Amino acid sequence: MDNDCNFSKDNIETSEKGETSQENIAGSTQQESPARECSNATQESITFTNTEDSESEGKGCVSHAGAEVKYYCSQCHTAVCDVCMQTDHVGHTTTAMSGAMTGDRASLTSLVSTIKDAIPRVDKAIKVVEDIQCQLIVNTESAKIKINSLFNELAFLVEQRKQAALGDLAQKTASKENVLKEQKR
Repeated sequence: MDNDCNFSKDNIETSEKGETSQENIAGSTQQESPARECSNATQESITFTNTEDSESEGKGCVSHAGAEVKYYCSQCHTAVCDVCMQTDHVGHTTTAMSGAMTGDRASLTSLVSTIKDAIPRVDKAIKVVEDIQCQLIVNTESAKIKINSLFNELAFLVEQRKQAALGDLAQKTASKENVLKEQKR
């Protein structure tokens, strides 16, 4: 980062919610569009300690070694330091890190609560599906037995009809042979 950058925390406008906007920060070394893609630094993850009272201890910027992350960029979903705010996140809406973590914690708590409430319904639905699957297996086996029984009975009846037809044919053939023998005499 160039040393001639006039960026300071005073250049950031903060709303009542703790959100900050950098759209009109004076002293940025280059003009950047708020809608531009963030650098690959925004794609990296940052490891934080899970203590509420240590606001910034153990939180370092992955892009700028040793720089303390103080903000959360809502557009890029990443923690940023003062240097990141001057370069990669100019014009992005940011929130103080403590506010972002509180908001995220509340969102996650709400999601966990919703999921916990849904577990009995999901378990009940799984039980219903398992019961239907079990009934399907029983019905399939019953249908197989019935189909085999009906086809065996049908095969038996066809075989009986075949034997009766062959018997009728043999009887008619014998009768005609007798008539032919009588005519020969």
